[in-house]
Amino acid sequence: MIEETDYLVIGSGPAGYVSAIRGAQLGAKVTLVEKGEIGGVCLNRGCIPTKSLLSVAELYHKLGNLSSFGLRAEGINLDWKGILERKDQVVRRLVGGVKHLLRAHKVRIIEGEARFLEPQMIEVEGKGRFKAKKVLVATGSCPTQLPIKGMEGPGILNSDSALTLEGLPHSLLIIGGGGIGVEFAFIYGFFGCKVTLVELMDHILPAEDEELCLQLERTLRREGTKVYTGSQVKEVSFKNGSYSASLETPTEEVQVTIEKILLAPGRKPYFKGLGLEEIGVKVENGVIAVNELLQTNIPHIYAAGDVIGGYLLAYVASMEGEIAAENALGGNLKVNYRAVPRCVFSWPELASVGLTAKGATELGYEVSIGRFPFAANGRALSEGEVEGWVKVVMEKRTKEILGIHILGPRATDLIAEAALALQMGAKGSDLVRTFHPHPTLSEPLREASLAALGRPLHIL
Repeated sequence: MIEETDYLVIGSGPAGYVSAIRGAQLGAKVTLVEKGEIGGVCLNRGCIPTKSLLSVAELYHKLGNLSSFGLRAEGINLDWKGILERKDQVVRRLVGGVKHLLRAHKVRIIEGEARFLEPQMIEVEGKGRFKAKKVLVATGSCPTQLPIKGMEGPGILNSDSALTLEGLPHSLLIIGGGGIGVEFAFIYGFFGCKVTLVELMDHILPAEDEELCLQLERTLRREGTKVYTGSQVKEVSFKNGSYSASLETPTEEVQVTIEKILLAPGRKPYFKGLGLEEIGVKVENGVIAVNELLQTNIPHIYAAGDVIGGYLLAYVASMEGEIAAENALGGNLKVNYRAVPRCVFSWPELASVGLTAKGATELGYEVSIGRFPFAANGRALSEGEVEGWVKVVMEKRTKEILGIHILGPRATDLIAEAALALQMGAKGSDLVRTFHPHPTLSEPLREASLAALGRPLHIL
């Protein structure tokens, strides 16, 4: 028996479940196919569990520095099993919320692995065949592997397995200094693990503002993490219960002995077994090719989220999924990628939107730059988190904001205002004329804009 549906979504991650809900809101009969957990990587093995661990790690770190606030505390113990249980509880609650939303919108959920038989015919293993008027492929991504000799055994982790360790390792080598690697370096470092971080490029987070990233490197080192940039792992061996890794650095070869190794070079699109190429869907350089409407070369098949490359970020995937549903059901919308914020949940946090000063200059812009340190902000001083600053990159002649970069407390929250400024094509004067309440962590955005305009008030 073949079942018919208006809109069939393959994958229930941030792109898929949001698209399914929006499709139902637009009046379509929606079927959602998922072979794993509802919520995808983000809810189950990515954004949410890592932030749960990070929030506990930061709290544990702060409790160790209570004396700077005039407080004394004794007998604070780390309960790793309890920390993992809390993480799982947070995940279960959010996954349950997504399931409730899908049911409330009358989205039919089919558990199983999907495969295209024909462009409009999808078979779900063990569940039957479905004929769909429109289809969205939103199957997400998987961890990238590295061809390093000796990378085998139970002590080799990826970003998924690093969230489910039965016990804290005494030492950890992290290969990859992007967002995933940096966040895990802070998590396990704050829990007392001896961390070594290796990044191939000249600084961690190589796509971000170099000035802020170098400051974050210094923070990592100050907190006890060994950071090797411009370096790579050449070979790994296992002996007597531990791993030995050979690192090639710019000046010498270094040997490190560690209990576990975390591979964190990033993630790559995943759509294995779907049969896309067999039905003629165009795939380029490992990603599903789409146009501005998120449409593949087969007009009724759309794709969104990590499978189309670009920004492999949950909130970008959700926006793409929402717009894909709109377009599949008669709309004509496009995603504005100019104003995508980029967030790293480090300590302090790092968040950016738009162009770096270097990137803007390379594109031919003449820029003015304004900075304001959190050390000069009353709220940051009160909270004892004074590291970092806000950096505004402005076009010198028109005063248009080209980029805003924040290293500091709650940077990942503050960047939303900056993203709105870029989305609306704001100028420095727009931020300056906007009231920023006092004392708050938002004030440095206005102050950095004043500095970029050449008239700072609260710094020289």
